[in-house]
Amino acid sequence: MPAPPPPPPPAPTPIETTGRIEGRVDGTCPSVRFVLKTYTVVTSSATDFSGGNCRDLRDDRQVTVTGVLESATTLRATKVAIKK
Repeated sequence: MPAPPPPPPPAPTPIETTGRIEGRVDGTCPSVRFVLKTYTVVTSSATDFSGGNCRDLRDDRQVTVTGVLESATTLRATKVAIKK
């Protein structure tokens, strides 16, 4: 009798972090990347922006990012709330 297949990996757990963007924002909307605390945040066309859009992201702007970790330091953003 064959062994049962291994269970699928658990779904990634969303995390939320708040802080100020450190340095420049690279890329072209909606696919941009920026540093927030210890994470490189990556956005895409699937990212939901509130309080503005990706063109409003700049150095020292306060944001709250919700997303899932792609690696220990890369956070794929599902939501970005921009504080003005």
